[in-house]
Amino acid sequence: MSYTMPDSGFYLFIDIRKTKLDDMIFCQRLLSEYKTAMTPGTSFGYDGFVRASICGDKKEVKKGLRQMILFVNSLK
Repeated sequence: MSYTMPDSGFYLFIDIRKTKLDDMIFCQRLLSEYKTAMTPGTSFGYDGFVRASICGDKKEVKKGLRQMILFVNSLK
């Protein structure tokens, strides 16, 4: 997976285009299947991306990103 650096330092926009999922569906499934919340990138002008918050407890941020990777790997 790849990402783009946003203008702010608190969010990471992750490219999900290779999953072939709409960003809204990606976020809904990630939340329901892996209990991990991310925001569809289209809400911020980033079509084909999801927005992950990278502020807060480092351990929780890493856990959320691991959950997203598990989800993406389950799509293969």
